[in-house]
Amino acid sequence: MYKELETAKNKLVGTKQVLRAIAADEVEVLYIANDADAEIRGKILAAANGRDINVVYADNMQELGETCGIEVCTACAAIKK
Repeated sequence: MYKELETAKNKLVGTKQVLRAIAADEVEVLYIANDADAEIRGKILAAANGRDINVVYADNMQELGETCGIEVCTACAAIKK
């Protein structure tokens, strides 16, 4: 569903990695699952706020994990600059 993420060689998966990359201003596109915990979503969106990052909302964590090529759900993923 998210072809760009599926084929990206410079993708990050998981909250810790994504937050680190946002803080380092390395994220171009941010993917967040709609069914992720509200506190996690809020923390990620707050970190991205005011930065030049495109935010894409995924339907759910399972779909986002599958798109990233992992066998578990994930709340977020990103494509680095």
